[in-house]
Amino acid sequence: MVPLNYGAPKTAARLAHQARHTAGTRPTAAATPATAVAARAYALNHQNEQARAALEAADALMDRLPESERSDTWLTYGEQKHHVHLSHAFTTLADTRRANESQHRALELSAPTSTMTRTLLNIDAAACSRALAMDEAKAHE
Repeated sequence: MVPLNYGAPKTAARLAHQARHTAGTRPTAAATPATAVAARAYALNHQNEQARAALEAADALMDRLPESERSDTWLTYGEQKHHVHLSHAFTTLADTRRANESQHRALELSAPTSTMTRTLLNIDAAACSRALAMDEAKAHE
């Protein structure tokens, strides 16, 4: 996450790929976020096919993640965290419909005091709004 958050998406993609390999393919609280973070890194690197494949894999892992690993702790991976990752990946891929769906779901699951999460989701929402406005402007040219 550190290289992803500090503008080094190539490093983030390499580390996320290693994390996915280490975590394996079973639905665990390690494999699921590693796959979602990889999707974000691939999207930031303009590796759209890999990003979309990782998003599908992350969703499949999340669907099968045992309930015991879905709480909101440092060692588990809850639905709210999942949608925050999806929001960023879909926003980066300019898939505004799916990004907005994840933004809304993540906000529903976020505590009102979760200011960092809410801010990140609002940034994604603003980027989606801008992309839609630019698409509309191009359509009217």
